[in-house]
Amino acid sequence: MATSLISRRKRQCGQALPEYVVGTLVVYWALFAPINYAPFDGKSVLSAVMEAFQKNYKSYEFAVSQPTLE
Repeated sequence: MATSLISRRKRQCGQALPEYVVGTLVVYWALFAPINYAPFDGKSVLSAVMEAFQKNYKSYEFAVSQPTLE
C-alpha cells in the first residue's frame, strides 16, 4: 500500500505550474481582450474600469475643491 501512495505522488508532481499558467492566461485574456459590446465600444474590461475610476475621482475632486462656509 505504501508503494502505491509513493507512485501516485510521483505522478502528480509538477501539476501546479501548468494550472497556474492556464489560470493566469485566462485572467489576462479576460482583462485585456477587447469587447465589442455597446457599453464597452471595443475597450477592454481593464480600460473600462480605469475610466470609471478616473470619472469617479474627477467628481470627488470637484466636490472637495468647492469652497465651504467657515
